[in-house]
Amino acid sequence: ENTLDPNPLVAFQEWFDEACAANVHEPNAMCLATADKEGAPSARIMLLKGFDESGFVWFTNYESRKGQELQSNPKASLLF
Repeated sequence: ENTLDPNPLVAFQEWFDEACAANVHEPNAMCLATADKEGAPSARIMLLKGFDESGFVWFTNYESRKGQELQSNPKASLLF
């Protein structure tokens, strides 16, 4: 924890670079958890396509369940 950068995106970049350098199989695989407007959770495995200071990027169909859940409740969780 003493060497962890206080900026979470910088810390993530360091972790991601280490995972890539270690040849981790699909270091961009992540679990995306969303909830519908009633609060019922749903999770699925996705692939990270990129990230920057504005956030994480993945591809989705806006008409899919996750797309609809994110439109009605934009809060989500990612787990790598």
